[in-house]
Amino acid sequence: MLSVVAHGRAMEFSGLSQGTWFLQERNGKRTFGLAIKGPTGRMDALVFPEGEPPQVQLAGHPYAVFGFDDAIMRPDLDSLHFGPSQLGDLISADKSFHLTVASPDGDRYTANLTAGEQRARREGPYASFSSWSVGVLRGQEWIPLYTHGVPPSHAS
Repeated sequence: MLSVVAHGRAMEFSGLSQGTWFLQERNGKRTFGLAIKGPTGRMDALVFPEGEPPQVQLAGHPYAVFGFDDAIMRPDLDSLHFGPSQLGDLISADKSFHLTVASPDGDRYTANLTAGEQRARREGPYASFSSWSVGVLRGQEWIPLYTHGVPPSHAS
């Protein structure tokens, strides 16, 4: 019998669990995303379209996706900073990790990644990572699926 290790499977967006990373294709472009529980209780999608700011798709979307079962997020320590965070920065605050993206109304949408839901972070000390990646581990090997930002040490 043939064994296939794809680290995920094709499904409808509505079949994703909160906190699941996925890949979708729209208008011939692939976009990486994360399913997150929105304020209405329905799944929203944080998406990272190439060449555009990270954004939220409220109440999900009707597209088929490829959901990654065991994908994890890793911040790039070289990109750690204590200044104001930008859209798409991974923020460490409140004993949690947060991600802020653009919303359709032009405001900011903040997701608490630790809780897997939309939730504003409280004021207080924080640090941000301008570069991070999502991938899977195969034994000890890191296989990147998506990389956001370029760490300062690698910028030209």
